[in-house]
Amino acid sequence: MSSEGEIRRGLTWRSLLALIFSLALIQPVMIYYYLISAQWFPLQAWIVILLWSEIAHFLGSPLTKQELFILLSFQWMASYYAGIYSMGGAYDFLKNMYMAYSQPSYRMFQL
Repeated sequence: MSSEGEIRRGLTWRSLLALIFSLALIQPVMIYYYLISAQWFPLQAWIVILLWSEIAHFLGSPLTKQELFILLSFQWMASYYAGIYSMGGAYDFLKNMYMAYSQPSYRMFQL
């Protein structure tokens, strides 16, 4: 018995728009949260997935399983690059810039 299902694309304009939203809004929030608290933004991957799927459901066109899979698969990239550029080794540029030019560091070190 063969059960062939319909093959659907996962990389659609809706999933691409959700990934761009994640890179444009969630990644800077995650970096800023790390810089002010030295902790990672909790569950940032699920925030985009839950928010985007609920907005799509509210508008009457829920996301398909394939689109949700694409979101979950590529969401780690935003976390990974935000982590690399906000902490650690030679990529510590953003943290050093924040510590050099932010008002709290001026007050802390009385510069």
